Amino acid sequence: MTAVVRLTLPTRLILNKLLEAQEREMYGFELRILTGLPGPTIHQILARLEARGWATSRWEDRPPGGRPLRRYYRLTPDGAAQARTALARRGAVSDSPPAPPAEHADSGDRAPHAATDAPIRNTGHTRNEETSRG
Repeated sequence: MTAVVRLTLPTRLILNKLLEAQEREMYGFELRILTGLPGPTIHQILARLEARGWATSRWEDRPPGGRPLRRYYRLTPDGAAQARTALARRGAVSDSPPAPPAEHADSGDRAPHAATDAPIRNTGHTRNEETSRG
């Protein structure tokens, strides 16, 4: 039995894409285009999937046209089965991350928040030095 993988939204997006393309290997930038996730996030997730036995990877032999080498990933048979089971338990996920909740949207009619919206002045002193002077 393989180790449990934490199913964050980005992990579920990547697992969905790897399951859709199960007959072929995928590389990181391809997953970036398909999911809209940042490259470092994708590669951290792929490394975790590989460390837990859900995925395997290989470097390509010789890239055409002198482009950089690609590292190709695919789910293992056990990883694909585990992914299907885990995704079925968590429910379907769309291809793109959800929009932020309405209460976090900037409506434009809010009052400025002193800690985040106030202009910052650079005096060369730390906050503690300024407040301790009185």
